Amino acid sequence: MTADAATLDGSGALDTGSQSLGTAMASFGLWAWASSTPIVARYIRLQFTGTTSDAYLQLGRLWVGPALVTTRQASYGFSLGASDPGSNARAPLTGVRDVQRGRPYRTLAFTGDTLTTAEAAQVEQAALAAGSTGQVFAARVHTDPARTGCFGVFSRAPTLTRVANALWRADFSLEEDL
Repeated sequence: MTADAATLDGSGALDTGSQSLGTAMASFGLWAWASSTPIVARYIRLQFTGTTSDAYLQLGRLWVGPALVTTRQASYGFSLGASDPGSNARAPLTGVRDVQRGRPYRTLAFTGDTLTTAEAAQVEQAALAAGSTGQVFAARVHTDPARTGCFGVFSRAPTLTRVANALWRADFSLEEDL
């Protein structure tokens, strides 16, 4: 689907038409839609329709705004993992294990090896704005953000390295917010 000025009505609202949630939903409960062209819209209105068999709908975070979409996707060598914030300790005398179960969360690390100078400047701005406490959404494949991305915080702010005259590398490391 492409969006252009013709999809904006007189009030400045964008109408993308019907979008299927069920068939495009990733296993982590994410659904994403990104326009192939920049859109300037004044308002957003979401309308959910369903049938009698659709008994439940839960909405969480909504991101509508600017995004850095690089000209090339992340390089091979990305890593996916999980971390558990719980604790595990043994009693010194009896050896009985005391477990405080935490809720595991996903971790994601990837590298963008061929960023342009303009993209590197945007990464630097995002790193300064979010640091390691501000929430971001990052996906290693921009054409499939629902399956390859997550909401979270940078484990550490992205590091930029100049690899050629007009190319930069950025290392991203994220921890999912639940």
